[in-house]
Amino acid sequence: MTGFQHLSVRLKILSVAGLGIFLFLAYFLYSYYIAETNIDHLRQVESHDFPVLELVNANNVEFLAISDAFDDAISQADAGLLDEARERSDRFLERLGDIERLDPTLSAPVDDLRSAFITYITVANDTAAGLVENPGARVDSYEALTEMQRLEQQYTDEHGAFEQQRYQSFRDNLNASREDNKSTQLIGLALGSVAFTLLGLIALRVTRSITRPLEDAMGAADSIASGNWDTEIRSDSRDETGHLIRAIRKMRDTLKARTDEDRRQEQLKNQLSELNALMRGDLSIEQLGNNLLSYVVPTLEAQVGAFYTFDTDSETLRLSSAYAMQRRKQLANEFRLGESLVGQSALEKKTIILEQVPEEYMLVGSGTGNAAPRNVMVLPILHDDELKGVLEVGAFQSFSESDTAFLEQGAALIGVALHSAQNRLRLAGMLEQTQQQARALEAQKEEMAQVNQDLEEQAMELSASESRLQQQQEELKAINEELESQTQALRASEESLQAQQEELRVTNEELEAQAKVLGEQKAEMGQKNKELELLHQELEDKIKELELSSKYKSEFLSTMSHELRTPLNSILILSNALGQNKKGNLDDKQVEHAQVIHSAGADLLSLINDILDISKIEEGKMDVMVDAIAPSELCDHFQRHFSHIAENRNVAFHVARGEGLPASFYTDRQRLEQILKNLLSNALKFTDDGSVTLSIERPGEDERIPGRMDRASTLKFAVTDTGVGIPEDKQKLIFEAFQQADGTTSRKYGGTGLGLTISRELARLLGGEISLHSDGPGTGATFMLYLPEGHAGQGEQADDGAAPAEPVDIGANAEAHTAADLPLEGQDDDGFVVREKTVLVVEDDGEFANVLVDLAADYGLESHICHDGETGLEYARRYRPSAIILDIGLPGIDGWEVMEKLKADARTQDIPVHFLSGKDERKKALDLRRHRLPRQAGQPGADAQRLRQDRDRHRDQCAAPAGGGGQRHPA
Repeated sequence: MTGFQHLSVRLKILSVAGLGIFLFLAYFLYSYYIAETNIDHLRQVESHDFPVLELVNANNVEFLAISDAFDDAISQADAGLLDEARERSDRFLERLGDIERLDPTLSAPVDDLRSAFITYITVANDTAAGLVENPGARVDSYEALTEMQRLEQQYTDEHGAFEQQRYQSFRDNLNASREDNKSTQLIGLALGSVAFTLLGLIALRVTRSITRPLEDAMGAADSIASGNWDTEIRSDSRDETGHLIRAIRKMRDTLKARTDEDRRQEQLKNQLSELNALMRGDLSIEQLGNNLLSYVVPTLEAQVGAFYTFDTDSETLRLSSAYAMQRRKQLANEFRLGESLVGQSALEKKTIILEQVPEEYMLVGSGTGNAAPRNVMVLPILHDDELKGVLEVGAFQSFSESDTAFLEQGAALIGVALHSAQNRLRLAGMLEQTQQQARALEAQKEEMAQVNQDLEEQAMELSASESRLQQQQEELKAINEELESQTQALRASEESLQAQQEELRVTNEELEAQAKVLGEQKAEMGQKNKELELLHQELEDKIKELELSSKYKSEFLSTMSHELRTPLNSILILSNALGQNKKGNLDDKQVEHAQVIHSAGADLLSLINDILDISKIEEGKMDVMVDAIAPSELCDHFQRHFSHIAENRNVAFHVARGEGLPASFYTDRQRLEQILKNLLSNALKFTDDGSVTLSIERPGEDERIPGRMDRASTLKFAVTDTGVGIPEDKQKLIFEAFQQADGTTSRKYGGTGLGLTISRELARLLGGEISLHSDGPGTGATFMLYLPEGHAGQGEQADDGAAPAEPVDIGANAEAHTAADLPLEGQDDDGFVVREKTVLVVEDDGEFANVLVDLAADYGLESHICHDGETGLEYARRYRPSAIILDIGLPGIDGWEVMEKLKADARTQDIPVHFLSGKDERKKALDLRRHRLPRQAGQPGADAQRLRQDRDRHRDQCAAPAGGGGQRHPA
C-alpha cells in the first residue's frame, strides 16, 4: 500500500474505477451465463415437454370423441358415425407416432398405449360394425359391449397414468430449472456482494488517502487564516495532495515572512509618527533634543544617549542634550569635524556602529550599580545633505536591522525638526533686530520732528527780525542827514544784516526742500488713494458680476429643472407602469430592468431637488411655513417610516422622547422632516451592524448649545448610530457642499454630499443649528439638531405675512375635494355636455401629455389633451370633465390664470384640479387655497385655522414630485 499511496490522485481514481469495471464485467459475464442456461432449459421445455403434453391432451380429447362416436354408431346403428370413429382412430395413432418421434425415450409407454388402443379399437369396431349391420343383435352383444367398455376403461387408465407421468416430468423439469436458477442467483449475489464489498473497501481506502491530506490541508489553511503561523504541516504523500500541503507550507512561510515584514514596517511607521509628533511645535533646540532622546533611547531598548548640534560658524559639534549619560572629566562636550567618532561621523556623513566596545568606554549607572554598554551607534543628522547634528546611542544588546532602519529614517525627520528650530531661532533674532531698528527709526523720527519745529520757530523769529530791520532802515534814512557820523556804524550793521539774510536764505532753502518732500509724500498718498478707489470700483464690479452670475445660475437651474423633470416624468411613469406589469406580457428580467430604470430616475430626481434646494438657500429664497407639531406625533411618524428600512438592513431602530417636552412646538414641519430624514438616512446608510436612535429631549445643563438660543426654550433632536464613525479632521468638511468623509472615487458609500449642507442651512433657516460628535472611525456618530420651541402666535404671523394686500376673487366655493357635495342647479340646462370618468390634460409637452393619457387609461379613464390654457378652458366649459390635470407653465395664459377662470365660472368651479409645476410653487398654491376659504361670522381666525388643517392634510402631496417630476398642488 505504500507504493499505492505514492501514486497520483488520478491514478488512484483510475485504479478504483478499473477495478469496479472489472468486477462489473465479471458479474455481467456470470449473469449472462446463467441467463443462457435458463434459456436452454426453457427452450428444452418449449421444444419437448410442451408438444408432448399438447399431443397427450389432444389424444385424450380425441379418444373421448372416438368413444362417443362408437357409442353413437352402436346406439344409432349409423355407418357414418362408424366411419368417423375410424378416421379419428387413424389420427389418434398418428399422434402417438408423433409423441414417439418427439421423445424416443417414450417408445415403450407409447407402444403400450398403442396396443391397448388397437385392442380397444378392434373390439369396438367389430362390435359396432356388427350392430350397424344387424341392429337386432344388440341383445346378444351384451358381452361384446361389456368387453368394449372394459377395454375403454383399461385404455383410459393407462392413458391417465401416461399423462400423469408426462405432467410429473414437466414439473420436474421446471423445478430443476428453477432450482438451478435460484442457486445460480445465490452464487451470483454472493460473488457480487464480495466484489462490491471489496470495491467499497478499496474505494474507502483510496478516498481516505485523498481526503485525509486534504482535511489536514484545510485545517492548516484555516489555522493560517486565523493567524497561527506556527501550525505544524506534515505530509509523506507524493501525490497532488502532498504537493498541495507542501505548497501550503511554503505559502505559510511566505505569508509569515511577509506578515512579519509588514508588522515591522507598521511598527517602524508608528515609531516614526510618534517621533515626529514629539518634535512638532515651537520647541527650542534643547527641548527638541530632550524629547528626541526620551523617545528614541527607550524605543531602541538602549540605556544611554547624547545629542550634538553643529555650529556652522565655529564648525564644532556641541553637546545639546543627554540621556542617562555620566559626565566625566576626560570627556569633552565639543568636537571638531573629524575629532572622535562624533566628529568623524559628522565629517563622513555616515553612520558608525561599534560592537563589543571595552568596558571602560562608557558607563550607565543607577542607584544600585553601573554597567558598560557594549554596543554604540553614532548617526549624523542631515537636512538637504547639510550637517545639522549627531546622535549617539549606547545599548547592552546589539542593534537590530529594525533599529538601524528606524534611526536612518528618523534621522531625516530629526534633520527637518532641527532645521526648523534653528530657523525659528534665526527668525527670532532677526525679529528682535528689526524691532530695535524700528525703535531707533521712531526715535530719529521724533528728533527730526523736534528739529523741524525748532527751524520753524527760527524762521518766524527771522521774519520778525527782518521786519524790524526794515523799520530801522526807514528810521535811519529819515535821520541819515542827522546821523552822518554814524554812517560807518550803519554800514557795519548793514553787513551784519546781510550775513543774517544769507543765513535766512539757507534756512528757507532747507524749508523748501522739506516742503517738496512733503509734497511728494502727499502726491504718493493721493496716488495710493486713487489705486484704492480703483480697487473699490473693481470690487463693486465683481459683486455686481457675482449677483448677475447668481441670477443667471438661478434662472439656469430653474430652466434645467423644468427641462430635466419633463422627460423624467415620462421615464418614471412609464418605468413604474412597466414594473407593475399589469398586462403580464413582460418576463421577470424585463420587470427588473424597468424597476432599475424607475429607481435610477428617482435618484436623479432627488439629486435635482437637492441642487435646487441648495441654490434657493444660497439666494435666500427658501420660504418657511410654521406649523404646530406634537413631539409624540413626530416620533410615531418616523417610527412608522424607518422601522422597515432598518429591518431590511438588519439594524435596530429606536425612537426616544425625553422628559419636559412641550405638548407642541412651532416650526416648518416639512423642513424639519427633511432635516431628520437626511440624518436618519445617513445613519442607516453608514451603519452595517448595531442600532440607530432618534431622540427628542431638552438640552442638558452642562451641554453646550448655540449662544443665540435660550436653553429653557430649546429642543434637541439627536440621531445616534453605531456605524463607521467620522474622523476628527473630516467633521467640519462633511458639512460643505459635495464633500464626504470618504471623498475618493473608490468609496464604499454613495451619495452627492449635499444632504448635510442642505440640512445645516435649513436648520439655520429655522433659527437652529446642527452639531456633530464622533470619537473617530468605528465609534459611531451623533448628529444634534437644536431648534427653538417657538410660540402659538408664530404660525398666525407666518400665515398673515404670506397673505397679499388685496384678496383675489377666484370664487367663494369650497375646496375641490368637497365641491362634489355642492351640485349646481340646472347645470344640465346650460347647453354643455357632462362627460363622466373623463380627465382633461392641459399640458404643452405633447410627449408627457401622452404619458398621462396612457396612465389614465390604465385606470379606466377617458382623456383629452389641450396644449394651451384657452383651449383647455373652452373644453372644460363645454364638456365638464371629471377632473383636470393643469400645468402651470403654459403658453399664453399660465396655469394660475386658468385656475382663477375655472373657479370663477359656475360651470367649472366644482371640477377637481391637479397642478403640475417644474418649480416649487407650494407656498403660492397654499395662498391660493387660503383666499378661497370663506370667513365664518363670529369666528376670527377660522380661515387661518382651517388653512393649517388643510395644509396638514395635503402636506405630502404638495411637497412630493408628481409622477417623479414637478410639484403637485391639489386645488
